[in-house]
Amino acid sequence: MKVVINNRYGGFGLSEEALAWLREHEWKHCARPEDAPRHDPLLVKCVEALGEKASDRYASLSIVDAGCAYRISEYDGLERIEHVSGDAITITDAEVTQAVADVVAAERAVCLEIVGKLARHAYINSYTRGRSDAAAEIAQAIASRSKGEVSR
Repeated sequence: MKVVINNRYGGFGLSEEALAWLREHEWKHCARPEDAPRHDPLLVKCVEALGEKASDRYASLSIVDAGCAYRISEYDGLERIEHVSGDAITITDAEVTQAVADVVAAERAVCLEIVGKLARHAYINSYTRGRSDAAAEIAQAIASRSKGEVSR
C-alpha cells in the first residue's frame, strides 16, 4: 500500500498547488488535509503528479510502500513508517468517530442521571429543612434540565 509521509523536520503539509489539485479532483479532505488517511489514493496520486511541488514550505512529502498494516510515527514532524504485526486491527476514521460519539452519549446519560438524583435530593431537602424558596427553585431547575426540559 502506498503511503504519503513527510521526510523532513517541520511536519506534514500540502502546498496551495496541491490543495488546488485535490479540490479539482473533488477530494473530501480539503478542509482538514492533515486528518486525511495517508494511504488515500487521491492524496498519493497528487504527490506522484506534483512531486516536490505538493509539499508546503515546512514539508518534504514522499511516497513509501507500507505493506498492509502500518502506523506513522513522527519526531518534530519527521515521519517514518512502522510496520504493524499481522494481528493488527485496522479501524477506520468513521469507526473511531462513532465510538467517541457512543462514549460521549453514555457519559452524558450517566452525568444527567447523577445530576437528576442530586437535584431531586436537594429539592426535597430544601423543603424538609425549611430552606428558602429560591433554593427549591434552583434545585427544580436543575432537575428539569436533567430530564431534558428547557427552561427560560
